[in-house]
Amino acid sequence: MRLDYQITAKCRPEHVWRVFADIDRWSLWNPVIDKAHWLSGEQWQLGSRFFMHVVMPRSIKFEPAITEISAPNRVAWTGTAPGFKGTHWHEFALQKDGTTLIKTWEEFSGFLTLFVGKRMRAKLIHMYAVWLNALGSEAEKLALGQSAGK
Repeated sequence: MRLDYQITAKCRPEHVWRVFADIDRWSLWNPVIDKAHWLSGEQWQLGSRFFMHVVMPRSIKFEPAITEISAPNRVAWTGTAPGFKGTHWHEFALQKDGTTLIKTWEEFSGFLTLFVGKRMRAKLIHMYAVWLNALGSEAEKLALGQSAGK
């Protein structure tokens, strides 16, 4: 099973990455995440692990590992829970007009995916929308603050 979502932010990928890369602050701007922090390895390096407590669409705790990294443009991690495995990608692509296309997609497998119907898919897409809109908004604020400081 695969789910996708994307938005456009009025800033550059570097602004999006700067906000996104600070996991310890995710809960300050992202209503989807209650807590997040690094567990092991160097931040944003292959194999490094972090903790995140997702509260939307339901409370679940993950300890995913970084499986792909090309900062400031792309990152992927894989996490598991009983009966579930998910690999989640985030991509921040500069557009010709100077904006950034912020994309996320996730591929799920495992026994629990058999019970994911239309309603749960809609809740998960809503979760991605909340996350990406909050990320885009925070990155745009950062970009505006930087341009005002010039």
